[in-house]
Amino acid sequence: MKNVDLWQRLLAAMRPHTVTWMWVKGHAGHTLNERADELATRAADGLDGPLIDDEGFTA
Repeated sequence: MKNVDLWQRLLAAMRPHTVTWMWVKGHAGHTLNERADELATRAADGLDGPLIDDEGFTA
């Protein structure tokens, strides 16, 4: 399995929450899936700095 350390961190972070997973077909025009792909790609490419504001999200 790839990224075992990240999966372990995700599972630990989920413990105090109720999480429902939903499969969404990738690159099918789903707005939030496309945004997640954009953010993941930026992180993988090592890009930092301000991101486009996500409506309704506060850090």
